[in-house]
Amino acid sequence: MSDLKLRIRRFAPEGVWNRLRAFHYAYIRPLHDQIVYALGVASHRRIRDEAEGAFQLSEIANGRPNSGPIPYHRDAPSAAGIVLEMGSRRGRPSTQPLEGFEGFAPDDAVYDEATERWRIWSYASLATVLADCAYAISATPKVLELGCGSGHLGRFLKGLGIVNYIGIDGHPYFAALSSACRDNPRQFLTLNLQEEIRLVNGSTPVSFDVVCSFEVLEHIREDRIDTILATIRSHLHESGKAILSVSQVPQELCAVHVLVRPREWWLARFRQSGLVPSPDEPGLVPRLACHHPHNWSHRNSLIFVLSLLPDAATAGSPGRASDHV
Repeated sequence: MSDLKLRIRRFAPEGVWNRLRAFHYAYIRPLHDQIVYALGVASHRRIRDEAEGAFQLSEIANGRPNSGPIPYHRDAPSAAGIVLEMGSRRGRPSTQPLEGFEGFAPDDAVYDEATERWRIWSYASLATVLADCAYAISATPKVLELGCGSGHLGRFLKGLGIVNYIGIDGHPYFAALSSACRDNPRQFLTLNLQEEIRLVNGSTPVSFDVVCSFEVLEHIREDRIDTILATIRSHLHESGKAILSVSQVPQELCAVHVLVRPREWWLARFRQSGLVPSPDEPGLVPRLACHHPHNWSHRNSLIFVLSLLPDAATAGSPGRASDHV
């Protein structure tokens, strides 16, 4: 929190502070994100016809056995209904946590687009940072997002010219409840992130310039964490970047955070999976910290920019994304 915010918080009555916060998130933050995004769109004049260099999306599939969506069921679900039901319990598990999916919260991938547009727009400035990173690797970059939630990051990336985007989430209703997913249904897959995933086009593995996952790993059971890290590694080509954020908010404060560990623990686990900090990390992390969405920040999350270990990149790793669909 900035010094100015601290002073206002210290001296302003509670009611005034709450109204100021509401005004900030309803108007100031969305305006900031829209300006940053507009500047990003203007700077990327590489925006091209959507067909150029695009995936044959109808042929992209998971080539490994996978149980699919999390077994959470509702009658006639709606985004507004789920948000209203959770209320002040946003980001918390359902009344009875699902066995094997203790890190699942029903509203984690759901936004009521009528009342929470500021939350959606908070992903716009993050998209500009990801686009800069992706375009530095390839003129026609490919991006994979694991735990894509409502898919609005993919929509903003599309506005920046990145049409080769795939989003994967385990929430059974995420695609049906989001306009971003409904508008581009072939770009989103519903799969269990705690099980093996290997995207293929026919029999050809698909590789990506950027694999990103934000506020997801802390929801994964420890006995399954190596599986999702293997998914990240196997989808990176030798010049690719994995861009991740991992919450440090403890389980005592957020029950669905089932795997909160310090930075050193994560770095060791990444290395075991063939991933190490990228030389670009010192420059990219401050930018990511400045352009984070509403649900995390550098104050309560770890940010990583990773590359393949040199040995991993030369031993069985996919080639450049431009050589693959």
